[in-house]
Amino acid sequence: MVSKIRKNSNWIVLALIVIIIYKGVENYHWIFENINLLVSILIPFFWGFAIAYILNPLMVKLETRLKMKRLFSMMICYLVFFGVITLFIMIVTPIILKNLFDIIEKLPDYIKGLQIWFNETLLRLSLVERLNLQEYIQSNIAEISTMLLEFMNLTINGLLVRVIGITSGLLKFIVGIIVSIYILIEKEKFGVAMNKFILAMSGEKRYDKVMNFFSLCNQVFSNFIIGKSIDSFIIGLICFAGMKLLGAPYATLLSVIVGVTNMIPYFGPFIGAIPAILITLFISPIKALWVTIFILVLQQVDGNIIGPKILGDKVGISPFYIILSILIGGGFFGMLGMLFAVPTFKIVSILLGRYLDARIEKQRALDIVSGE
Repeated sequence: MVSKIRKNSNWIVLALIVIIIYKGVENYHWIFENINLLVSILIPFFWGFAIAYILNPLMVKLETRLKMKRLFSMMICYLVFFGVITLFIMIVTPIILKNLFDIIEKLPDYIKGLQIWFNETLLRLSLVERLNLQEYIQSNIAEISTMLLEFMNLTINGLLVRVIGITSGLLKFIVGIIVSIYILIEKEKFGVAMNKFILAMSGEKRYDKVMNFFSLCNQVFSNFIIGKSIDSFIIGLICFAGMKLLGAPYATLLSVIVGVTNMIPYFGPFIGAIPAILITLFISPIKALWVTIFILVLQQVDGNIIGPKILGDKVGISPFYIILSILIGGGFFGMLGMLFAVPTFKIVSILLGRYLDARIEKQRALDIVSGE
């Protein structure tokens, strides 16, 4: 009996896998609900790993170059971390909220002003009269006004929901900070445990390849995220200065939008330019034109001067594949997918290149042997 079970063990395992897959497909709602619940529970740990990953390079430099002990290096790292957060909350956040509520409050007046501007300027042109565009423009402005008012109502409701959700999110973030402290204190122990786990799962033959893969992921993602963060911060500052010089309204809000969306290669600057131009358009169409020109020039300066200087050859992917990866990542995972699409594609391209090189070398060796 035991021997028969051993002989048919592969078929038994296959049957169990088929049953599990069938039950999974049949109860996919229950599976996804529990996955979402598990992810929600683990969010503090995700925050903890993310914070520790960000602070670890600074802590390593303090310990290696300045010969600091772990306690003092961690204190400096968290002082810097909390200092940046405090500055943003105390200085930038109130201005952004004030700008948002000001836009929501004054939006009807801005729409009326835009209608008056059309009546006093564009509608007086003979081209508009000849093509009978007056009714078309007026009806579309009214339609756009209704859509924007509905959108702002949804935005207000969304803001209230967000405010309610901030408390739970803030608690998870605080727990994440505590988790990050423990991770950084005992990172060597975590590293040994992780190496042991990888060795046990992959075996000695594949251990080096797996570790090289994780090392490659760490290098590509850290270089890209750090480089892009510095680049976007500089672009945000330049945008703020330019908006102030142009006299554009809500300079802080628009600069933050442009700086944050600049993290996404190629598409990011355009995504950030759209709300900046639209907001300025409702206040002053002439200023909107200047803002458009300024952002286009800023994008060119970033793409040809600032970006290459900071990132260097850290991306190393042709524009065609960057656009392709962003479209695929954005299609499946939204904004987060667009953000991480480029470094992910970079890793895939490196691994594929190594695989193809190995196959070519193996084929050459076989050709030499067969030729002999």
